[in-house]
Amino acid sequence: MKLLKKLRFIAIFILFISCRQSVDNSRNNHVDISQDVIPFDTDSIQIGAGARIYTSDSLVIIKDGQSNDMLLTIIDIQTLKTKGQIAKFGPGPDEVAVPGAVFIDRDNKSISIFDYGQLKISSYNIDSALVMDKYCPTTISNFNNQQFPDRYVHVNDTLGFARSITIDPKKKGYTQGICRYNITTGELTDISGPSRMEGLKSLFGISVADRIIAEGATNNDILNIYDFTTVH
Repeated sequence: MKLLKKLRFIAIFILFISCRQSVDNSRNNHVDISQDVIPFDTDSIQIGAGARIYTSDSLVIIKDGQSNDMLLTIIDIQTLKTKGQIAKFGPGPDEVAVPGAVFIDRDNKSISIFDYGQLKISSYNIDSALVMDKYCPTTISNFNNQQFPDRYVHVNDTLGFARSITIDPKKKGYTQGICRYNITTGELTDISGPSRMEGLKSLFGISVADRIIAEGATNNDILNIYDFTTVH
């Protein structure tokens, strides 16, 4: 129950921060927001440790990767009530076996989940999935079993960036780097050299407004910065 309370406060905290019109970057400035925190109820739904929280317009979406039932809990921020759960866990064709990155398409009111167990991306229309008992998600892309994207960041329908994971069957290991990923066609194009990232964990940050990507790695003091318009 303590975890549920923490998740309630975290979600409202994220929305509060995103709605602030001005931000003071001074490290010495402490702001007490305790009076602005509003708890919400997840009813009887149990949410495990390691859950991720996303926001979309008037919704809070909680992904519970450790759930053995429904993976996504949808909460209406206007009413502070749980609307329901979608995305069933499992190995079936309309289920998610190993949940990974989550992408929210605000224009089409849909949620896409990267499934690393079935090597595909499943897309759920939020409104339909909440009301239909036998809702079937749409597969919008498939991966191969040698290279696939992780930690996807969406820019537009034909451009996104992710951490690529390339399996090396000879060495029984894998390499990581950043890549361009087209979520519509499934096309993946490496940006960083896999030799530089061998044995390391690729880390990256992206600024859509500035059109730049910064890439680093564990145990490596090199920072690469790429321009959206020059990487292919």
